Amino acid sequence: MDDPELQGDEQILIRTQAVHVKSISFEAILTNKRIILIDRIKNLLPPKEILLATIKSVESGENAIRDLVITLGVITRTGGTRKMVLTFSREGGGNRIKERDEWIRQIREHLTPSFEQVIRKVIPGMETEKAPSQQAGPSRATK
Repeated sequence: MDDPELQGDEQILIRTQAVHVKSISFEAILTNKRIILIDRIKNLLPPKEILLATIKSVESGENAIRDLVITLGVITRTGGTRKMVLTFSREGGGNRIKERDEWIRQIREHLTPSFEQVIRKVIPGMETEKAPSQQAGPSRATK
């Protein structure tokens, strides 16, 4: 299977084999614009992609069997957030902490400056809506 087609100024930052999403093993490719998941083993699934602009949060951790994971909070098309877990399986018995940590560092480095800035552009007036409720809060606390 060929490499994914890159857009304009897009560059590949990291490629990693044996990254699992649910129980499916992918080659994960991180570019400066998106994460691309390619089913290289069975070649049954079309490539999946997650735009970095839709990532709200990035957390590191371990799953129940102590595989290293990255948990992404991804904004859905409907505006909600869903959790996506990338598992760095220990299939070969090796420790993959350096790989996982490099992924986290690179993702965070290439996220949009601030998730809130993106939301403010999408939902104009978001800050002006918060002001009245913040002012009402303290006045209710006094007796």
